Order: sequence, then C-alpha cells, then structure tokens
Amino acid sequence: MEQPQYQEYVRILFSELGKLIRFLSLSSISAGYNGIKDHLTPLYDEFFLSGQVDVDDETRSELQALAIEQLAMINKVFMYEDRADKILPILLELLKDDEEKRIAGLELLDVLAVDLGAEICQNYLIYEIVSLQDDPRYQVRKETVRRIVNISKVVQAEVF
Repeated sequence: MEQPQYQEYVRILFSELGKLIRFLSLSSISAGYNGIKDHLTPLYDEFFLSGQVDVDDETRSELQALAIEQLAMINKVFMYEDRADKILPILLELLKDDEEKRIAGLELLDVLAVDLGAEICQNYLIYEIVSLQDDPRYQVRKETVRRIVNISKVVQAEVF
C-alpha cells in the first residue's frame, strides 16, 4: 500500500475508534465487552509497542493523544482483571522503552491512574515512576514530575 494513503487510513481508523468503543461499551456484555477486549485492545498494543501500525513520526504524534484518550475509555469499561491483563502491560512496556515512549507512558499513566486503582498503582507502577525520576533524559524527568500528581492521589501516603 502506498505510504501516504496508508497514513490517511490509520488517521481515519483512529478518528472513528472512539465511536466504536462507545458503541461496544453500551452493547451486551458478551459481544461488546469481549469485542473491545479481544479485538480493539491489541490495536493499541500494535500502535504503541510493536510497530505494526507503521506510520511516520508526524502521524504518530498526531494520533498519540487520541490513542491515549481511547485507551482511557477502554480502561473505564474494563473490569479490574482485564485492566491488569490488557492495559497494564502496554503501560509498563511504554515506561521502560525509549525516551519518546516513556513520555507517552507517563501521559497515559496520568490519564489512567485513578481508574487503575490503588492496588495496580502501588504494586506495579509506583516503582517505575520513582525510577523515571532518575532518568538520564531531562524531558523524561520533567514529565515524571508533571505527571506524578495523579498517581500520588491514588496510592497510600506511606508509599512515598
């Protein structure tokens, strides 16, 4: 497929996914919920992590905020177990990857922290955040400080 045309297809797809997520979340539990869990969530894994959604940097940055917003919608629909199984691995992998992905992970965490809940934040995420405070990249450290507010609202005070 011609690259500019593919870029446009990906833009259209992500611009419409929010509507599909809303529709499926209002559908019957078996069809809608499982559709989101089994078919849509892997798309975000492909977008953020595996590189299977092969778009240029400009398109990726344009779509990143939209993808984060859509993952937040999915996170609100998911039950605890599915948050831990489907959303948390994406978030953890982003926080451990290159500078750009660590910043995206911090943005995603900022949006998801309250809905992920205290247990997931305390058991899996707080140590990642603490380690990012010492990141060699200034931008990552800066984003860590900016984004730590929402996670600090979720975890118990003695964790810090």
